[in-house]
Amino acid sequence: MITHQLVIERLRSGRISVSRFWVRRARRLLPALYVVLALVGLIVIVGDRPADGLIGDSVSSLLYVNNW
Repeated sequence: MITHQLVIERLRSGRISVSRFWVRRARRLLPALYVVLALVGLIVIVGDRPADGLIGDSVSSLLYVNNW
């Protein structure tokens, strides 16, 4: 899907805009990320789940660097 979008953009405009690619990616993925982080945080706060590492994991997820 990603490659297809880049090929289509290249065919239409003759180039690929990396900034536009990342903006489209953020629009598609970040809303779901925020919902998941909010729900996990709520479950940890309300439930008896251990919160070890939650802050670090949440920050790395918000900054989108957790897989680096």
